[in-house]
Amino acid sequence: MKLSSRKKHITLLALAHIVLIAFLWQDHLNRDLFRFFNNSNQWPTLWANITILGDGYLGALALLTLAFVDTKRLNEILYFMFFAAILSTLFKVGFDILRPAALLRADAIHITGPVLTRHSFPSGHSTTFFMYLFILWPCFKNRYARILLVAAAYLGAFSRIMVGAHWPADILGGFLTAGLALIFSKYLLKKYNPAWSPGAQRFLLLLFLAAITGAFFYDTHYPGTKTLQYSLLLLLTGTVLFKARPLLKVTGHRG
Repeated sequence: MKLSSRKKHITLLALAHIVLIAFLWQDHLNRDLFRFFNNSNQWPTLWANITILGDGYLGALALLTLAFVDTKRLNEILYFMFFAAILSTLFKVGFDILRPAALLRADAIHITGPVLTRHSFPSGHSTTFFMYLFILWPCFKNRYARILLVAAAYLGAFSRIMVGAHWPADILGGFLTAGLALIFSKYLLKKYNPAWSPGAQRFLLLLFLAAITGAFFYDTHYPGTKTLQYSLLLLLTGTVLFKARPLLKVTGHRG
């Protein structure tokens, strides 16, 4: 019953986002809103630090960390990540909408970080932020905590406008992408939800540690964000190793 209610809420919100996207694409409203907010950016480093939290690489590591924290949701999170990546890629290539940097004059846009010109819709970073929202939602029962969670997701998505990477409609598209990925992942989870053996979990742990090691050399191309990036990676590594102690103990006994 709870899952059904959750699907209804997501469906209603998705319809609202579709209406907003259609509205924004009319009469240059999308551009006008982008210019209004983007040109008011007085804290580029702050917005850059917020936006990297939605980076696909770092986001995948954060979601995998949540999977290690609650291994019962491991398949759910892996399915969710898979469908989100597939849908985001299909939508980006299929729509192939030009980004602000390709359509606006250089003096009419404030860009922090890489200059991107294509595959604007949907915003991949925004998709990641809304994935955080959907995954963490069941973990918070308090109404005010959930309000803060929603606000944080939209704030992260909004950062894509502030750094000059996406139109307002793109970040709303991120919600749709994450919502569809969630629905598909839940459907697959009902059909196929295999149990992971300790050996398989240890293998996934090794892959995670290799990926997170590589992330220390990964460049998001956003200035002034290395401190947050390294702090986040250390936090994720410590959390996973702490939660994976039973797996490590099993490895030790077998050795």
